[in-house]
Amino acid sequence: MLNTFEEIIEVVASQVEQIPNFPESTNFWMVRSKKGIFYREYLEDGFIAIGWNALTNDILNSNDDKRLKDYLTEQGYKDKMPGTAINKCRRFISEVKKGDIAMIVGSYEIAFAIIGDYYEYESQSTTTTKEIDIIAQIDNGTYFGGYCPYKKRRHITIISTIDINNVSPSIYRCMVANRHSLSNLNEYADAIISASYDVAYYNNRLIVKYHIGQLKDINPVDFSLFTLNTVRLLAEDERSISGKYNINSEGDIVLLLVNSGKDIYEFIRDNIASLWLIYAILFGTKGFGFELPSAVDKIKDWVADALCWKDKRLSQKTEMDKAKAEIKKIEAETEQIKIDNEIKKLTLETMRKEKEEQALQIVQQLQQTAEPLDIKEPSPKIISLVNVLNKETVD
Repeated sequence: MLNTFEEIIEVVASQVEQIPNFPESTNFWMVRSKKGIFYREYLEDGFIAIGWNALTNDILNSNDDKRLKDYLTEQGYKDKMPGTAINKCRRFISEVKKGDIAMIVGSYEIAFAIIGDYYEYESQSTTTTKEIDIIAQIDNGTYFGGYCPYKKRRHITIISTIDINNVSPSIYRCMVANRHSLSNLNEYADAIISASYDVAYYNNRLIVKYHIGQLKDINPVDFSLFTLNTVRLLAEDERSISGKYNINSEGDIVLLLVNSGKDIYEFIRDNIASLWLIYAILFGTKGFGFELPSAVDKIKDWVADALCWKDKRLSQKTEMDKAKAEIKKIEAETEQIKIDNEIKKLTLETMRKEKEEQALQIVQQLQQTAEPLDIKEPSPKIISLVNVLNKETVD
């Protein structure tokens, strides 16, 4: 059985690689599926595609724009703005890259996917003539599916899907604002990541999502207490966390934890341990191998230890800051130093008792508010921490 928060950190360290980690160079794209007609094929066959089959990679690289515009007309395309078509094809081939994220829009559903390599699919179904014929049928309302005639494609790996009626306001806004077949959505990166994952690391932050399933009115006290106590456990420094909330019942609570200079591995590892504790509080009876209320005392002890651990880390950081200030002969008379001095006056027993009281309050309030909010269990594909805890609680 795990006894301390540091032991929890050690155990869940094996899960760091499970957390999606996207570099700042990641791009985000919206790909439409021609009024949703190609959407199911995209998901089932694992690709996205773009039209203008005549503009292959070789053709684009060996001709200037004027010649390419004339070539499109010669091939039978009737685009009023052929330059736009050329730019989209170039972007799909050259700017979109392996590891980027695609938001694929269907008629009733949206899918999120990791983008893979570019390729050109050569067949009788992807000739220029076949493409122009099928697109004309779609525009006339006489084509109802069969296959996608686009040649230029990229492999994809599906992350998740969501009903189009349940998307966040940010996702809805980017859909309305971008009507092209291929659009860059980098300004909506946070919204796309939180829609795709329950937890992920991007742009020097850990993005954590809790989904509220409650369809009726939400009690503001429940919402506030759930958010407050989650932050108490997650944030080592409460100033390093911010949030985005879609509280239209149902909706998401999205928390963004800023990494202030830690090693990425260490930062993710420490926060996974806190996520693990929150999971234990909210969903312990569902998959952890023991029943509440018998587990409450143990969970409370873990939480108290986590609070002590966080205070210790803050104290160590302050001592390091003061040492640096002394070396540089700078007087560091900050509020934090005053807090440290007060903490030193407390005995270890008093500190522990205080943290145990805080821990009991956090555990009780999280459990009491999670039910009326109907907080949904995170995807096991993303946070596979239940298996780790099960291994540790078998003994």
